[in-house]
Amino acid sequence: MGRAVTKHAPPLGGDNLSLQGMCVKSLHADYGDNFLPHGVMPRSSRLQRRGPTVVSITGGSKGPSSTKVEVFQFQIGVGARLITQDPEDGENVPGENVIAVIDAEFAVTYVLADGKAEPTDDALNEFASTNVPFNIWPYWRELLQSTSMRMGLPPIVLPLRQIKTAPKSGLVKARK
Repeated sequence: MGRAVTKHAPPLGGDNLSLQGMCVKSLHADYGDNFLPHGVMPRSSRLQRRGPTVVSITGGSKGPSSTKVEVFQFQIGVGARLITQDPEDGENVPGENVIAVIDAEFAVTYVLADGKAEPTDDALNEFASTNVPFNIWPYWRELLQSTSMRMGLPPIVLPLRQIKTAPKSGLVKARK
């Protein structure tokens, strides 16, 4: 059975890199200056989101020469803050209007498949800005929701991460 292939497929993905592991590298959760835990929530509040942002990409060979594997680690930062107003100046929210801030950084490790050429920096950057955020998103959603509830806040539920599809003219049918 044939499958659709996009012309614009990133140089990495599919069978080239496989996810080896993911963990929370850092987590910061704090209340705003004027919010008391288990206090009355303001009636009008909104969520500001940050990221996913690529913090760093590291890679190299691991293991003895006979069984050497290429390992790449991506660090991705994400964050959210609950505020009491919709300020005109965007990110510059006065401290008294911040209810809570939750920031996290994930470390995600991938292994390059045997026999595959080492990816270029451009390919790694493309992979870091598209595939890695998609892979961490369910973990970030769960972490944000559970952390907000543990802080005594209403659960903060992020939407599902959407895959941007290629335009129909960019699809090529696989040959039989």
